[in-house]
Amino acid sequence: EGDLSAASVSGSVTARGLKAHGLDLGSISGDIMLSDVTCDRLGIKSVSGSVEYAGSLVKGGRYEINSHSGSVRLTLSNPPGFELAANSFSGTIRSDFPMIIGGDRDRDRGRRRGGNNRSIRATFGDGSATVTVRTFSGEIVIAKR
Repeated sequence: EGDLSAASVSGSVTARGLKAHGLDLGSISGDIMLSDVTCDRLGIKSVSGSVEYAGSLVKGGRYEINSHSGSVRLTLSNPPGFELAANSFSGTIRSDFPMIIGGDRDRDRGRRRGGNNRSIRATFGDGSATVTVRTFSGEIVIAKR
């Protein structure tokens, strides 16, 4: 397991069944599609195109996804827990996981912060992985696998 970097100017970046320590991926115009992926560190930058990550998170892992124009979908299988910081200027944010918003478990359960669900800081489970997702124009979905 090592590090992998890949980028595309006009075309998709796709990976299946990949295990790596670190992944750094970029696309100017095209989708980034990752399925059955496991990594400790993920960095994705997309200008125009959707980003899909289907895989697992590891304890202590750091996952950062930035998309200017396109949706971001993370489909997670049995994550140990994660802290989520997500914002979208003109899109919604949705999570299938029961998240604790802010710090008060009882008061904040299930609530979203910001107008139209466009910005959220929340924790699922033990919060051991860090997930940061930003998109200017596109929805953000955190789904269960």
